[in-house]
Amino acid sequence: MKKLVLLSLVLAAGVAVWKLRGPGLHDDVSELQARLDAAERSYQSAGRAAGLSGMDTPAEAASSLAEVERIEHELKDRSRTASPETRVRIDKLLAHVSTVKSKLR
Repeated sequence: MKKLVLLSLVLAAGVAVWKLRGPGLHDDVSELQARLDAAERSYQSAGRAAGLSGMDTPAEAASSLAEVERIEHELKDRSRTASPETRVRIDKLLAHVSTVKSKLR
């Protein structure tokens, strides 16, 4: 009986940790990638809103570009101390940052 109670407690703790952390990968590079995707979507939605309303939205575009530049700076800082496999991910993300910046300008 004690083993069954102990097993259920361990399983409950495992489920709680999984719920808190989620099933995905939660590291710094993934977070920066999510922020980059959000900045790109924000810029695209501002462009759609400008097209529909006929008004220019330079503030949204400027804030998206500023966010992309902050992400680029953070990626460059992290690449100095990153492991080789993380550095490969950072390099791919920096290439994506360059394409996003070219779209924003």
